[in-house]
Amino acid sequence: MMQDYIFATITGQVVFDYERCRQCEGKPCVASCPAGVLKLEGDVPVLAMDAEQVRKGKCTECLACELECHFQGAGGLKIELPIPGLDALMGVK
Repeated sequence: MMQDYIFATITGQVVFDYERCRQCEGKPCVASCPAGVLKLEGDVPVLAMDAEQVRKGKCTECLACELECHFQGAGGLKIELPIPGLDALMGVK
């Protein structure tokens, strides 16, 4: 996934591929956020508030934006929430 826009959350980050976002007609990620973290700027989603607020907990990492993007949008959003020890548990090298 190409990374055109990234912002930090409490434990991870949200990554947007703007090429895919521009192909999305409905932008369901924006409307699905219960905290109002996202807004549209032109034809792509961006933060609707200060990045530091988002990193400190305004984004609750509920995954709603990613799920809506996957099922109703163009699949241009990915939330990365690392889980310490998961790779070792799953046998990933």
